[in-house]
Amino acid sequence: MLPGDAAQTFVYPNNQQAGTVWFHDHALGITRLNVYMGLAGLYLVRDAVEDALNLPSDEVPLALQDRRFNPDGSLQYPAMWMDHFFGDKVMVNGKVWPYLDVKRGKYRFRILNGSGSRVYSLSLNPPSGLLAFTVIGTDDGLLEAPVPGVGTLTLGPGERYDVVVDFAGYAAGTEILLAEQRGCAASERDGGPDADHEVPRDEHGRGHGPLPATLRPIQRLDPQSAVVTRDFRLKQSGTDGCGRSMWEINDLGWHDITEYPELEHRRDLALRQRLGRVASDAHAPGAVPGARPRHLHQGRERADHPGGNPQPPPAEENGWKDTVMVGPNEIVRVIARFEGFKGRYPYHCHILEHEITR
Repeated sequence: MLPGDAAQTFVYPNNQQAGTVWFHDHALGITRLNVYMGLAGLYLVRDAVEDALNLPSDEVPLALQDRRFNPDGSLQYPAMWMDHFFGDKVMVNGKVWPYLDVKRGKYRFRILNGSGSRVYSLSLNPPSGLLAFTVIGTDDGLLEAPVPGVGTLTLGPGERYDVVVDFAGYAAGTEILLAEQRGCAASERDGGPDADHEVPRDEHGRGHGPLPATLRPIQRLDPQSAVVTRDFRLKQSGTDGCGRSMWEINDLGWHDITEYPELEHRRDLALRQRLGRVASDAHAPGAVPGARPRHLHQGRERADHPGGNPQPPPAEENGWKDTVMVGPNEIVRVIARFEGFKGRYPYHCHILEHEITR
């Protein structure tokens, strides 16, 4: 179809609390291609609760995506389907290896992992020591209170963080790297495959007052109030007609619908991920072997990580989320509330290259 031949209008009512939101094309079977070509975007939802908090007014969205380029500057993507795809350049807001001049003081960064497969493990590296993040929000809104002193942020595809960074203690001209610690593929500016990678470069900044001690209350969902409890076993098994390995839920595929939540229902979901065979990403740069970002549309969820010894989520994740990383042989318990919309709520892995193997 050529541009102008047809059009569709999509309306996002945004009837939710303030948060870092993003959208992308979701054409079944070619989502990875359309997102790679640019059909994705980040935007911010505001509300009166957030406006009253006097958070830093210096605010910068950071949409992280990895790409490969041909010599003529056009995008490069393999013609043959691959289980994962990792670019050798990191783009921030559409620019490769950009930098940002900042003033001394607090900045608010809204960070999105908009890549198809890559997991980012981010840290701030000034000339000496580390500069910590203060996390104030997750995927779907603010935390109950700021979480200071977070040295590393790990984001799977689709995950977001809302953070504050204070540059007040640094002299003018200081260079601070937002570095990807996991090891992206080397670029022309790096010392090799194991080098940290410059994403934005931050210099000089203006101050703000102290952050509020509390942000917004979170109405916790009691698992005992769930109408239905389900055990989802995620397993890689079998192949499709082209010989590609398939991920299945309870031995069922994408078109097998088993859940019919009603409006205002709460469902307690135990996500169990078992590796039927070793995934092909085990040594890929930017990958966490076997880990998968699980994403539930519409229903709001909160995750705990029980495993053999139940553990609550870390403080910086203990808010509303719509995407959660599930490790190999790990159980993640999620309670979700289905409200506001009738219809189907897709649930899938947010590694976009896996779409046709679900």
